[in-house]
Amino acid sequence: MTWFHENQKRVFYFVGLSLYGFLLYFLFVILTFPKTQVQNWMLFQFQKATQTEVTVSETRFTFPLGTEWKKITFFPSGKPETRFELDQMKIDFSLASFLFKRKMSAHFNLKGWGGDIRGAWSAEGGNKTSRNSVVVEGEELELGRFPWNKGVTIAGKVKFQTEYRWEAADPGKGKGFINIEGNEINGRGLSISGFNLPEIAVSRLTGHGILRDGSMTVDRFVSTGALADLNGTGTILINTPFEKSLLNLSFKITPKEALNKIVPLAFLSPSARSGVPMDLYLKGTLEQPAFTLTGAPT
Repeated sequence: MTWFHENQKRVFYFVGLSLYGFLLYFLFVILTFPKTQVQNWMLFQFQKATQTEVTVSETRFTFPLGTEWKKITFFPSGKPETRFELDQMKIDFSLASFLFKRKMSAHFNLKGWGGDIRGAWSAEGGNKTSRNSVVVEGEELELGRFPWNKGVTIAGKVKFQTEYRWEAADPGKGKGFINIEGNEINGRGLSISGFNLPEIAVSRLTGHGILRDGSMTVDRFVSTGALADLNGTGTILINTPFEKSLLNLSFKITPKEALNKIVPLAFLSPSARSGVPMDLYLKGTLEQPAFTLTGAPT
């Protein structure tokens, strides 16, 4: 009690200062802060960044400075027939970063496609334009919930991690990486260059790419499947829309006897043998890929 009496004025000063700060926050953020305008701004920025049209069924402001959206549907530009749906998205901005570091930063969490996507974004002033960075990771995403092309069904789960840094004036020229892992992936109704593929069964898939100046260098892609194993590298020149991105990938594909029973390997290439690696080259675009197998165009 002696310490309290000796420091009574200081204690009351800090308590009063804290109450004053909370009162200011309450008056500004809770009562007068333009929550609707801020949420509309965030929605506009989300649409701009993803190049989609977005509809949100329910929105609410969250303490201390954030927003929560529920039942989100977004349509890629130029493809109104394609739709993505999310169950929930939460964004929380950091007041401390803005007040003390003069930097905008936020954490976000998305729930959808059977899994979670979480990450952080920040922006701070640079010499000529603001510098942005984003770190994102997703887990337990179910491929069966994605809007694939008509007649195509893909099942399985994937997870990913990515980081990207860019200047606001030229977001396509940033730097970063992406890492992806998948398990028990099955695909039906797939085709390449008009060639209908048999049912694909991949027990494990891993890939890693370096993002730099509008392209991605794939330095590792490995998949283990019931019909064949695949190991490859290459580059993807990223375009807008994304399906127009240009492919330049090369793989070693090792067919298995199970594939020979479905499609005779001699049909694919005269030199094809079960258990013997072959060269597979993938070019064209994501939308219309074309492949060459062991030097013989299909």
